[in-house]
Amino acid sequence: GDVYKRQDKFKQAMQENPQNRVSFSIKFPITQTTKVDYTVWLSSSNTNSFQFIHDFKKYHERLGDLVSIKPNYVLWFCLSCKLDNFQGHNDNPNCVSRGRYCAPDPDNAGPATGKNVVLEDLRQKCLFISYPSNQDKWWNYLYKFAEKEECQRFIDSECSENLLREVGADVNVIKKCMKDSFKNGDENEDNAILLSDRESFIAQNLPYWPAVVINKQPYRGQLIPADDVFDAICAAFTQQPKACELVELHTAVGQQDINYTIAVSYTHL
Repeated sequence: GDVYKRQDKFKQAMQENPQNRVSFSIKFPITQTTKVDYTVWLSSSNTNSFQFIHDFKKYHERLGDLVSIKPNYVLWFCLSCKLDNFQGHNDNPNCVSRGRYCAPDPDNAGPATGKNVVLEDLRQKCLFISYPSNQDKWWNYLYKFAEKEECQRFIDSECSENLLREVGADVNVIKKCMKDSFKNGDENEDNAILLSDRESFIAQNLPYWPAVVINKQPYRGQLIPADDVFDAICAAFTQQPKACELVELHTAVGQQDINYTIAVSYTHL
């Protein structure tokens, strides 16, 4: 592209001004709509995921019904289990569904396993699904989860269930959602919720996480602090709402293209 063609000019500018910082911006096209949909890709074992949720919560509240959020969770699979067509014994401690859905061991030699992480991801997803008209429960749960070191040890579900009660969720409703998402209620069988997230992640072809997708287009920029994500969402409206005018924006809101200064820091798979 143009950046590659002009690399010699960038090198020359850096050589001539070694004490100065050379920066440039890249334009990413963004689809504009009257109501903006955005997806957050995260994992319950990733601190950056919670940091973004912590930072972005105030912006989501500011935008209110103008936006719609969907949380999706990043999952792995057991390669040897896949080669066996997921028909073997479910003896991988980091997986459910005979190796279809896995997460890295969160504490290596400690008592927690990747399976605990996957089930926590599923618990959070069920919380979001079970209360579609009250998403504050999901936001508040994640907010509290990030502050509870005990919950982040993933040793058992007691801490998580206590948090569910704190945010006003019915623990039995969430448990039923989790159980029913497995075929025949069996953790060895496939899981409809986790399968949907897996297929969406593959279709989106995201190389990093946590990540945000705005109007089906991956956001490419800095997630933390969350100001730039807010700007990008505001740029995705066909007409800028007043909620976007309440803060100083750093981008050309309302234009078909949005400028980002390169300053990317992601957790890679």
